[in-house]
Amino acid sequence: MEQILKEEHYLRNEENLNVSSSDSKCSSSNKRGHESIESSEEHNHEQSTLQPPSKSLKLNVEPHQQQDDLEILLNRLKEIEEEKCKIIQEFKLQEALLEKERLEILSMITLGNEEFDTKKPVHLNVGGYILTICMGVFVNSVREPNNVIDKMFKGIIPLHETPSLVFEEKVFFIDCDVAIFKIIIEWMKTGECEKLSEKELKLVLRACEEFGFENFRNHLIQEKQATLPPTASDTITNSNILDPNILRELFEKHVKSKNDGLLYRGTRDGFKATDFHKHCDQQGKTVTIVQSRNGHIFGGFTSNNWESSKGFRTDPSAFIFKIDSASISRFDIKSDSYRNAISCDIESLPSFGLDFKLSSSCNENSNSYSNFGHTYQLPTGFTYESEQARKYLAGSCKFQVVEIEVFKAL
Repeated sequence: MEQILKEEHYLRNEENLNVSSSDSKCSSSNKRGHESIESSEEHNHEQSTLQPPSKSLKLNVEPHQQQDDLEILLNRLKEIEEEKCKIIQEFKLQEALLEKERLEILSMITLGNEEFDTKKPVHLNVGGYILTICMGVFVNSVREPNNVIDKMFKGIIPLHETPSLVFEEKVFFIDCDVAIFKIIIEWMKTGECEKLSEKELKLVLRACEEFGFENFRNHLIQEKQATLPPTASDTITNSNILDPNILRELFEKHVKSKNDGLLYRGTRDGFKATDFHKHCDQQGKTVTIVQSRNGHIFGGFTSNNWESSKGFRTDPSAFIFKIDSASISRFDIKSDSYRNAISCDIESLPSFGLDFKLSSSCNENSNSYSNFGHTYQLPTGFTYESEQARKYLAGSCKFQVVEIEVFKAL
């Protein structure tokens, strides 16, 4: 029994020693593990400190993000430019308004402080020549209210003085040729202008533009246009009486010449004899077309000139024609009547021999007459002085006219 107790006691002591040794080992192992963890953390920290940054950290943003940012910047730059332009435009507009107001105020001040004596003489140095004129020629002019010289004297536009040993009064400089300026002065005084050469016209037009003489400039341009010959686009080659095809056949087959355009039309230019001679005298070859109130269409061709002096004119190539149902009938001059081809008279419109004569104001009276067959050949079977012959051209012996046309032939 005693032996058993000793053995149990011995076994307990052994267990206690094993437990104590195990705890000591665990403690030591835990300590070493903790130190190992701390050492590992320190090592990792050192490595993280020394390790270079990865490639992805070299760029702040991805490429697509950079492109978006660039577009935003460009759009903003565009907005800035647009705002800048808008501000500049507003500034210019404001500047123009202020300048206009400044000139208006200056004009009111000048006019308020000085009453212009239109009879007051003023000395002008025009291209080195001194001209003395009344101020009223240019100032407050009704003929040219917006001329530059008026504005110069009113202080709206600068007016420069030039020194003079002759005049005590001020002498003002005008940059213009003196001969051209005298033409302008004459216009300002009288509203008239003598005929100018081509060179003078160009210089005067240039001066009018420079000094604001708009009415004079327009006057000169209108006069120039009135004297110009008609251009190809202005030439009228169509008839109000004949169909274009019939008119073309008349010129090509019978006149054998080109239609160079309308010289005279009664309904346009007037039916008086003076109207006809004004447009047709000395025009060379012509074709006359007449429409009577009876509806008949006839006429004649001559290669001689129409004139105002009274008398017959010779023309072997002259002929009379009648147009009926779109066909042309031609009647040549008789061989013994060449000297009486046409009859000229200041008191009459065109007359072919004694075969037909158109009186002045023939649209209002029946003084025009037909005596067909005297100078020109008759149609086959017709007898001279017969009623049939006399009525053939116009529908009656005496007749009234509704239209006359005279075309020039080349």
